[in-house]
Amino acid sequence: MRCKIAAVTLLALSTTACVTPENHYRQFFYPAPGATPDRVAMYRAGAPPATPRIDKIDGDPREILAQYARVGFASIGESHFNSADGERDADAVSVGSSVGADIVCIINPRYKGSVSLLNSYTVPTQQTAYTNGSASTYTARGTVTTDINAVTTTYGSETRYGVSTLNQFEYLAFYLVRQKRD
Repeated sequence: MRCKIAAVTLLALSTTACVTPENHYRQFFYPAPGATPDRVAMYRAGAPPATPRIDKIDGDPREILAQYARVGFASIGESHFNSADGERDADAVSVGSSVGADIVCIINPRYKGSVSLLNSYTVPTQQTAYTNGSASTYTARGTVTTDINAVTTTYGSETRYGVSTLNQFEYLAFYLVRQKRD
């Protein structure tokens, strides 16, 4: 019974921890040098959209930025980080909206390697022993026999081990605005 309670409690805690994931795109956002809100507004071609367009691309990030520059877009910042979590595109779009991007260019995640972790956890244990027997007492008046039945329960805990493997990926997103044409 205690094992079931502990398992349900652990499941509830892990589910709660997953409800509000951290936005790594926001945490690891780096504005482009000189890309202040005033300068971006001065050089952009029009008002930012309510929701930026998403482009998911695979390739060399420098070449991708050069291709956007050839068609009139400039980077106003980027998010760059490694993670073993499955990152959501919506988190990058949220950052893009907050910085006024026209396009959020998400580079497809690149595998960076695996990390194996040895996890230990403690589980409750319970052992029950049953003892049956009889005892006889001899007196001047005769023999008295008593039956003995006993139950002994011992509670404790034990440590168990398990291996977790985390696959690390590199995440990169560029936030782009269309520049005014000369």
